[in-house]
This record gives sequence, C-alpha cells and structure tokens, in this order.
Amino acid sequence: MKRSPLVIDKEKISKYLQIIREIGRYYKPIDVHVHPTDIIFDSYVYVQDDFNEDVLSLSGSRYSEPQVYPIYLNNREDTSIKNNSSNMFNMQLSSFKIRNAYKSIGAKVLSDQMSLSGIGQSLLLPVAPRTGGLEHQFDHLLRYYNNCAQYLLSYSFPNEIEDTQISDTLKTVTKRVVLHAVKIHPNITGIDLNSSLGVDRVEAILNAASAEQLPVIVHGGRSPILKGHPSCCYSEIKKLAKIDWKISMKSIVIAHAGGYGYTVAEFKSEVLPVLKKLLSKHSNLSVDISALHYDVLETVLANINHDRILFGSDFFYVPQWQCIALLAHALTHLIPDIEVPLVKIMSLNARRCILNEP
Repeated sequence: MKRSPLVIDKEKISKYLQIIREIGRYYKPIDVHVHPTDIIFDSYVYVQDDFNEDVLSLSGSRYSEPQVYPIYLNNREDTSIKNNSSNMFNMQLSSFKIRNAYKSIGAKVLSDQMSLSGIGQSLLLPVAPRTGGLEHQFDHLLRYYNNCAQYLLSYSFPNEIEDTQISDTLKTVTKRVVLHAVKIHPNITGIDLNSSLGVDRVEAILNAASAEQLPVIVHGGRSPILKGHPSCCYSEIKKLAKIDWKISMKSIVIAHAGGYGYTVAEFKSEVLPVLKKLLSKHSNLSVDISALHYDVLETVLANINHDRILFGSDFFYVPQWQCIALLAHALTHLIPDIEVPLVKIMSLNARRCILNEP
C-alpha cells in the first residue's frame, strides 16, 4: 500500500467528485448514513431562514451553500476513548463542532450537499434518545423529506415502546409512511448489549424489521462524546457479536465498519478480527464506512470484500463530499482502477441491501 500524501487539495477533490458524477450517469450514488437532525443533544431551537423556506437556522446563523476545501490527513483527531484525557474539554469541543454542523438544517441544506457531492439518494436516520420519544426527529423527517424520491426514510424505537409492542408499532408506522430501514444505536438509545435484556431488545427489533422486509442499520463502535457513561461502549463489535443476526432475512449494515471512536491500531487489534468473523458467519451482514478516520478507512478497504461495503457519510456531522473524496483517495492508493469498487460501494451494494434490488 502506497503512503497517502498528507493533504488532498481542492483540485484533486473536484476530480474525485467528477468521477462520482460520471458514475451517477449510469449508477445512482446512495448515501446510507445521514442524520438530518442532531441525534446527540437534540435540543437546538431553530427559526425559519429569512431567505430559504426549506431551511431552518439557529438564531444568529445564516445558511450558505456548501463548498469544498482541502482535507489535511495529518490533522485527524484521536477519538479513542482511551486516549482522551480531558473529558470536559472533549465534550466542549464536540458540542461546538456539532452545533456548527447543525447551524442550518432542512431539505435545501441536504439537497445542496447532495448536489455538490453527486449523491442521488440519501437514507435518513433518526435515533431514539435514552429517554422520551422520537416525535421531534420523525416529525421533521415527515415535514421536510417525505414523499420525495431522493430521500429514504427510516425509523428508530424509543425505549418507552416495550419489546412486546415493537412489532405492532412498526406495522403502524409502515402503514403511515414508506420506510426503507430501521436504525439501532445502542450507545445513544441506551441498549445495554452486555445484558440479556439488551440483546433480547435488539433481536425483537430484528424480528419486526424482517417481518416488514426492512434492512437494519446498527451503530458500530464507541461514542467518545459519551465518555464517562457506560453506554459509550454498548455498540463495541465484541458486543454486537452476541446478537443472532440470522434472525433477520434482510440486510444488516454495521455502521462505521464497527470502528467509530477507534485509532487504527485499536481497530486492527480489537475490531477487524471480530468483524471479519461476523461477515464470514452471517451472509446478510455488510458495513458502511461513514465518519471513519482515513487510516481506518484504508484498513477497511484493504481487508473487507468491496461487495460488503456501503457508502455512508454521517452528514450533517461530516460533509458528504469529504467522505467521497476520502474514499476515492484511499482507493487510488490500493488499486490502479478505482471505478469498479466505487460503483459497488457508492451504488450497487446499497441498491441490493437497502432498496432490495437484485
């Protein structure tokens, strides 16, 4: 593997995005990991943007269309739980970045990002909080994104819904809305996979989703912003391995390739061996590559069959165009012809796993 340069300049980023647009003429690029509202704090108060009716902005903020900028690969944060020494500093840093990422939301914000990035469809993922319901996030989806072909909606189960109610609840939701997936985020929702109750709940969700012919996206890895709370590590790959993924007849996508919040050394030693065993054992499992450190992304692309990898960005937290540039850049340092894996990762795999196309 050739060592990647430490910066991806704007010219090279534009070249990578043009490749995606060319691919998009024949194969629609799909982002399977988009959060249209913040899932961590979920407490921002927005006002209608004065200039765009499909934009909501925080007070004092004004929406501007996205632009590309250089990506500095030597300026990546170490989000490892183990190496974060100051919990308060990291919480403040993260909350500032999250607020900045979500200073404007709404359909135009997402459509502009998709246009810049060459994305044809985005799977929108709400995440149920530890306490309370999903109404705020789901109502936003229905108001801004429902009945539009470029947006694919999903659902997440609040803890106030008992395990025995999960199946009937999903049936009710699917009668009201066209869903394309179910999202499970044990860290944020607080589903303890160390306990039999947590495992039973995830498996109840799998049963319900399978009955409704829906794939599942499950968070894979830590949540460093929750450091200090046990739930920050509920979705570690060794805990996901406790789940009987064969329960579902549909696709299961492990988000972040199980590596969110890991350094590359940790990923290679703690995540990759277990992930490879899971993929070998369960033919319905795949991974997405959303919000991965560049060196972890390279490791995933070098070690996981490209037929089992889906593109995800984690937008609004991370720009879609940036994740595309990182993907294309990493592939150029692995193989001479990147078009074939890009078509699979950006389009064909999602069409098979999420859209149920052959």
